[in-house]
Amino acid sequence: VGYWHDGLQIKILRFLEQWTTHYLANSQAAIDMTIKIEQAKKFKFQLIYNGLDLAKFKEINDQMRTEQRKKWNIADSDIVIGIVANLRPVKRHDNVINDAKTLISENKNLKFVFIGEGPDRAKLEAQIADFVLTDYFRLPGATTDIVPALSGFDIAVLPSSNESFSNSLIEYMAAKLPLIATKVGGNIEAIEHGENGLLYDIDDADGLINSVKEILENDDKAKMMAQNAQTKAFEEYSIDKMIENHQDFYLNL
Repeated sequence: VGYWHDGLQIKILRFLEQWTTHYLANSQAAIDMTIKIEQAKKFKFQLIYNGLDLAKFKEINDQMRTEQRKKWNIADSDIVIGIVANLRPVKRHDNVINDAKTLISENKNLKFVFIGEGPDRAKLEAQIADFVLTDYFRLPGATTDIVPALSGFDIAVLPSSNESFSNSLIEYMAAKLPLIATKVGGNIEAIEHGENGLLYDIDDADGLINSVKEILENDDKAKMMAQNAQTKAFEEYSIDKMIENHQDFYLNL
């Protein structure tokens, strides 16, 4: 199911449901939404979370971090808050820019990096310029090698208004980053607030600001959450785990 489906597509999916014997979903949130929107039957669903090749995230080190920051013209002493997401309205980069104005007024060492490309680029760049924050933002575009990019982050953010189960979130976790995500979709299945990351409600105007401050003011807690996140990623969201779950599913049909 996708938020991009129009009325006709939904009608077709509802019609096809009677011949559909099984559904695979990558989050409980996706299951719930499909049942609600497509009127699918609950017993037909199998939940299998996304899995990624995570071994490469163990390669992150201080040298990689320094080299990446040089590419962005960011000092080692700066604090980088980053997002990996397409530049689309649903990802809510504009909200982060709004919050950045407040955060930067209190800490001039903050920098923001948006990894990704999309139709909102010009709009976001204009917003950054209007706020006179150009020196504090980097929009280097999309990348096919996410590990070096994440090595340059200090805090990772996923501010979306809608998520099924985000691969970016898995990557943040595998990179052992303190992370902040909105309390939507599969985010709340991967993140236990205060244990392996921080969650905030999209209607909370100060949610991201307060979460960033909590991480910056509690280094031990930030490290603990990051370690817990990495452990969970390797245990539950590896490509081997996903393959195993798919094999079990098909062998039991």
